Amino acid sequence: MPEQSLVQQRETREMTTSDMLMAAAQSPDVDAAKIRELWAIKREMDSVDAERGFKQAMARAQARMPRISKQGKIVVPGKEGKSGHQTPYALYEDIDTAIRPILTEEGFSESFTAEPTGVGTIWHCIVAHRAGHQERYSTPPLPADATGSKNAVQAVFSANSYAKRYLRCNIWNIITVGVDDDAKATGYLNDAQIKEVCELLNEAGIFPEDKRMRGFLAFAEADSVPHIQKHKYSACVVMLRKAKESK
Repeated sequence: MPEQSLVQQRETREMTTSDMLMAAAQSPDVDAAKIRELWAIKREMDSVDAERGFKQAMARAQARMPRISKQGKIVVPGKEGKSGHQTPYALYEDIDTAIRPILTEEGFSESFTAEPTGVGTIWHCIVAHRAGHQERYSTPPLPADATGSKNAVQAVFSANSYAKRYLRCNIWNIITVGVDDDAKATGYLNDAQIKEVCELLNEAGIFPEDKRMRGFLAFAEADSVPHIQKHKYSACVVMLRKAKESK
């Protein structure tokens, strides 16, 4: 059904409901309880319309999202004379530049909040629509990104940047593209490292079906422990040891 027809239907329904409320208010036979009931019905109808408008706009926005190339690079220097490596990723500013006009046109706005927990920070993105409906999307608990030579403040802001990229790509179904040969450049954990990570997971009480495991793998940027890249090993160990201490 065309969107204009839905708008016309809503306007007609609002007029009908308003007429009912006006008539009820003027009638000596209708008490205050009945008027409150009519208002409750109108609010419920408005809520249904707002959610419908949100979902329709979401579908249109996702269908228009472009693929975004990975122009950013995380540079990890080598140790003891060994060559380093680079991990490509889509820059947050490139994502924002690509999608902001679409979101504005479709009537969406975004806001971000953080919720500290004992095992990391849960980052939330609240997506609101001009029709009046909003939804909240969240990451699993993520630790501060202490990789490299970051200080405590930089580690928090790095995690914030990662969380916002993660959320926006997931909410809007954004595909990032580029030459991502990081596995060839660095390789995955060796058997001894896999064993240590698995032992630390068990000691921290993080098990395969636990939602905390999803948070850990999101931080490790892997779909399973054997697929964790070597350059993430130290950060994963630090995270798990902290989780073990706070258990």
